[in-house]
Amino acid sequence: MCCATVVRPRPLHRPRVARFPNERQLERYSDSLRHRYAEMKPDVVIAVGGPALDLLVRFGAGLYPGTPVVLAMVDPRHMRARALPPDITGVTLTVQTRTTLALALKLHPDARRLVVVAGMAQLDRYWARETIRAARDLAPAVEVLDLGELPMAKMLEAVASQPRHTVIF
Repeated sequence: MCCATVVRPRPLHRPRVARFPNERQLERYSDSLRHRYAEMKPDVVIAVGGPALDLLVRFGAGLYPGTPVVLAMVDPRHMRARALPPDITGVTLTVQTRTTLALALKLHPDARRLVVVAGMAQLDRYWARETIRAARDLAPAVEVLDLGELPMAKMLEAVASQPRHTVIF
């Protein structure tokens, strides 16, 4: 008779770094991670997005000393003028907001309004600003409406009530 061993990976933690809008909250969060993982060192840390990479570049040596970091879904623009520590590696992701928006406007040549739907997190606001900037360059005559300040219920109402010739982005 044969037996099998089940190997379970260590617990997974998915920090939501973009939810910490100010410096003090970010420092407290990094302190909580340091305490949480003081006894249990992860084998690898995966930084998803620019804010997570920022946290690990800034606090990583104290949070996870000697643990390699793999970055994912970080736009190359976020990497400009930045030297990464030697224990951070990964592949960048180019988000083609301008190209995608140009295609949307080409598919809807009669568009009079562009509605930008994004959340309030720092990363969401970054991409909303990038979209608005691209829209003003590509189609200055198109009205741009940013719904990012609205609570979800109001955002859904606003999207549902848009007139014809509106592109939701």
